[in-house]
Amino acid sequence: MTEIVNTWQASPYPVVEHRSLNPPPKRGPMGLGRRFRQLGEVPRPQGHQVLVYRVDGQYVLDGDGLRLDDELVLTATHVSLIDMRRDAQVMVLLMIPSRDDSEFALQVTFSCTVTDAVTVVRDGVVDAEVLLRGYLKSHSKIFELGLDYALTQLNAVRRVATAQVRAYATVKPLIVPGLRVQLASVELLTPEEFRKLGADLRTQDMENRLTQERMRFEQERERIAREHEQSLEAQRREFERLMRQENDTPIVDPREAIWLAYTEGKLDTREMQQQLAELEDRKFTRDQQAEEMQREERRQQQAWDREKERLDIEARTRAAEVDAGNRQQERQWAREGQARAEQHARDNQIRQLDTKLEVLRELAKRGQLDWVNVNVDQLVADLVPTAAQISGAEVPALTDGPGRTDGGGQNRPERDADEAEMEAEVRDEDVD
Repeated sequence: MTEIVNTWQASPYPVVEHRSLNPPPKRGPMGLGRRFRQLGEVPRPQGHQVLVYRVDGQYVLDGDGLRLDDELVLTATHVSLIDMRRDAQVMVLLMIPSRDDSEFALQVTFSCTVTDAVTVVRDGVVDAEVLLRGYLKSHSKIFELGLDYALTQLNAVRRVATAQVRAYATVKPLIVPGLRVQLASVELLTPEEFRKLGADLRTQDMENRLTQERMRFEQERERIAREHEQSLEAQRREFERLMRQENDTPIVDPREAIWLAYTEGKLDTREMQQQLAELEDRKFTRDQQAEEMQREERRQQQAWDREKERLDIEARTRAAEVDAGNRQQERQWAREGQARAEQHARDNQIRQLDTKLEVLRELAKRGQLDWVNVNVDQLVADLVPTAAQISGAEVPALTDGPGRTDGGGQNRPERDADEAEMEAEVRDEDVD
């Protein structure tokens, strides 16, 4: 029996993501600034998702959208992202053996709804698909349903499997605290449907990986942008503080104040020139500081642009690696399917040769082998595989029509006449 594990499910359910949180660092001078978590530390919930924090050994539901500087968020050591969709479809795929050493693909779908997110996280219900698979495997009779049927009797097995699974779910329903589980459907897939299902799920897996990479990239970009804005804001505040210190005088124009003091005789020429020179020096210093601030902003913007480009390249590279891995897996599956088909063809040819030998043994046993014209060369060619047959090449099948030979090398009409004549002679001997 082969067990198929659904590792390509579109997204984990009910726990979409789980993270461990480190204590946030102290900020500001002497570590007295306001503490907060970075934007990328905590998963961003969608409309149908909620967050559950673990704080001092207790689990707390974030039902109001706590801020990143909230005390609960700061002291939390773990955070879980829970999917709260109503009747979320969780599929379990089982392979049950058939009578002819093959397998049926049994797909059982359950409708699941989280009723208590805190209970789900506390009890460790991380993956509902694993839980439901164990529930079905505990009923061992499911794996005996196909033993009386061949692979071609899909409809008969479908009726038996549907009745058995529904009866089991009714008599012994699965009870999970915090999670309501109901049986939705039971299906027996045909080989074509099974292959299509595998292709669709692989596509979903690739899309899910790309979505996760895109979300991580967006969170990282927002974190860097936020840090960049905070740095610029701090520099602007420092520059404004310096400007206020320089302009801490009620006179709007310092030049006018100096000229006024000179005309009133409060300053001589040397003092006036000295103060004007100091004023020019301060203005030059402020202009230099403003230019340096602008250059620093340009450098930080360029660094941010380079970081953004690097993250874009990494996201595209990871997406290309995922796509290449999926294509390689599909080629591997195609090669394995071709090998099984070739092995099946060789087995059929061996069975045909065994049948021919059995007929010849039966004729020899009855003493009628002398009445049949046997082409020995053709018989040896049929019984001894050629090099092409041994290597797995396609063997041309025997076809009816003009020019067909049946092991003895004679044409079909001539063989029919000879057989009719031999049957007449046998009947005459029986009469005598």
